[in-house]
Amino acid sequence: MNLLKNTRLQTKLITGFVLSSLVTLAVGVFAVIELHKVNEADTVLYERATVPMKDLLRLSVGFQRIRVNMQGIVGASTETEVQQRIAQIERLRKEIDESSTAVEKTLISDEAKRIVEEYKVHRAAFRQMTDKVIKLKTSGDSQRAEDFLDGEGQTLANQYQDAINRLVKSKEEQGHILAEKNNNLASFSTKMIFLAIALGFFFSVGMGILLTRAVMKQLGEDPGYLA
Repeated sequence: MNLLKNTRLQTKLITGFVLSSLVTLAVGVFAVIELHKVNEADTVLYERATVPMKDLLRLSVGFQRIRVNMQGIVGASTETEVQQRIAQIERLRKEIDESSTAVEKTLISDEAKRIVEEYKVHRAAFRQMTDKVIKLKTSGDSQRAEDFLDGEGQTLANQYQDAINRLVKSKEEQGHILAEKNNNLASFSTKMIFLAIALGFFFSVGMGILLTRAVMKQLGEDPGYLA
């Protein structure tokens, strides 16, 4: 109080305006920081859960197309058709590998990583099976190629499909977890922003009351102090 009493009126007013402006600035900066956190969380949700669904769809469709081409290979009547389907399978394998790598980069939990490793094992087993069927077919043993594809090949294909399904489910669960975290963060940030606004308001009001009292007292003691 002695400090306010001994300070010129002009200085009191300027100090009050500066402090109020600084409080407003601090609240604004805090709000921007909190909103930036929410924006970053939404970006993570998009990159780690939404975008990978495109790659999961791509590898799932690629797997089914390979199965169709394998049936076409064992039933093909010409070498030209066999080679055309082999070329398609090679292209689909490349797409699956690219999509699998893209999905693997978006994992956020140890459980998801474990599921991906299991998926990779079944993918390799299915690929070895298709290579064996192709080898039997191209060597002229069409019947064994068909029997192997319909027997052990069907089992390996089902296991591969189950692995893909688990991978998709895992990614959906990761998206749900991220969405929940984002909702909690948004709720917390909203509360903190309102708290900062309230604190800034009460600080400014308190500063205004204190400054007004000091000014009125000073004016009462020396009306010429404004000069």
